[in-house]
This record gives sequence, C-alpha cells and structure tokens, in this order.
Amino acid sequence: MSLLLTLPFLWRHPLLSGQRSAAVSRYLRWQVASRLLLGMTGVPWVNGSWLLLRRGLSGATGNWYAGLHEWPDMAFILHLLRPDDTFADIGANVGSYTVLASAAVGARTMAFEPVPETFDWLAAQIAINGITQHVTLHQAAIGRLSGQLYFSLDRGPMNAVVNADYSGQSSQVQVLPVDSLSELAGICCWKLDVEGHETEVLAGAVQTLAEAPPQAILCEDRSSDVRRVLRSAGYQSCTYDPFTRDLLSDSPSPGGNEIWVRDFVWVQHRLRTAPAFRVLGRCI
Repeated sequence: MSLLLTLPFLWRHPLLSGQRSAAVSRYLRWQVASRLLLGMTGVPWVNGSWLLLRRGLSGATGNWYAGLHEWPDMAFILHLLRPDDTFADIGANVGSYTVLASAAVGARTMAFEPVPETFDWLAAQIAINGITQHVTLHQAAIGRLSGQLYFSLDRGPMNAVVNADYSGQSSQVQVLPVDSLSELAGICCWKLDVEGHETEVLAGAVQTLAEAPPQAILCEDRSSDVRRVLRSAGYQSCTYDPFTRDLLSDSPSPGGNEIWVRDFVWVQHRLRTAPAFRVLGRCI
C-alpha cells in the first residue's frame, strides 16, 4: 500500500483510535525493513498467532499496521467461530482468515487456494502457527463444475480466473464445486473471496445451500446476481459492530466483504457471547 493510500486507511480505521501514530510508525518501519530483509518475516498477531509477511502483500501487511485489515469482517469471524466449528476459507490467498479461524480461535478450517506460489505461502502460515492438525489445505479453485480453469499467476493478491488466451502468465488449476465436497455441508461459515468468480462458486453450491447451508457467509462480490442467490437461500445482509457486538439486519456491511446470515438470533447470540480477543493491545 502506498503512503497516499495507507494514511487515510489508518486514519479512518476504527481499531486505531488513539493509536494512529503507532500505526504510522509500524508502516514506516515495515517499508524500511521489507527492503532489507529477504523472504518471509513473521510478526505477532491476534491471541498469540503469527502472520508471515513480505513486501507486496498489501492485505497481510495491512493487518500489521491496523491489527485487522478488513474491519469488521475479521472481527466477525473471531466472534462467530468456536473451537468445535468448521470454517471454509474459499479463496484463502496467503491465509489471514485461516490463521484467525484456526490459530486465534482454534476452529477447523478448509482452505482453498489454487495459485501454486500463494498456496505455498498459505502452507507456511499454517506451519509457523502450528495448526496443521486444524487446517485441511486444497490447492484448487471452487466453481460451478469439476474440471480445470485458467488462473492468472502474475497479479499477486489479485490473481483470478482468466481466459485461455490471457496475455500474461497463467496456468490451469483444478476446480471443485461445493456440492462435491461433503465437508462443506452444514458448517458454521464460508468466506468467498475469489475475485469476481463468486457467482460460479454459488452455482456449484445449489444443493448445499438448499439442504445444509452455513450459518453465515462473507462474500466480497456485492453484485445483484450474488445478492439474489443468497436472499433466495434464506440469508439477510447485515452490518456488525465489533465493539458493541451488535448485528444489524438488512443493512449492507461497509467492510471489504458483505456479511450474510441465516439464523439472525443464533448468530447474534454467538457474537455477544464470544470471548474477548487482544488486537494491538486492545480487547474486542
């Protein structure tokens, strides 16, 4: 993240009230350190978890600057999950949400990431946190049908499905539909962050959404098609305030992902009765 983008982000971030100068200091120190250090660097994160960073990982480094880069989405995951739950990280990227779910909370995670280099980084996150027993890794994309698709390899965190004639670097990756994966049925929460491929993920999840849907879904795509599918499956869009633990129904979340829940009362009870988590010295 450039300085012009980072400073407004840090200034507006709710978790940094009274701590903005410390956050800017972390940003500046990282800009120097990331140019001197080679490879991965581990930093302490939420509740004793660790986060592996390197230069160029804007989302992951945002967690170091601000505590939780995607607020309130990440806080929602911390407060919703319990150690006996299962979480699906669909489009896991380098694993920030997987670390929150399985290292900070202790839940089981099914993590899906198709890009080989990113998958290796995800696996390293799991190893440094000692949570291999809690995480099942799939080097695959989730989509409409079983098979293969072309995936870009040269867009960093923004790698996505591309056409076969894509001019940049790409590779074929395995694709699995949700309905072929029984372990995704009836679990607590899915996170869908697949760079515009969300409609294809949901098209491959028709049976699961009808018969054994998750209680909550975080979805980056806010298109009318995605919203129509989720509403027809019984979900409502919500806003979450991690400080008060209040869930507001029929209100789109301002975060990076839209929060969708089925049983509003059950989810609200989960959120309000979750233990506190320490982030940047604050309890949420």
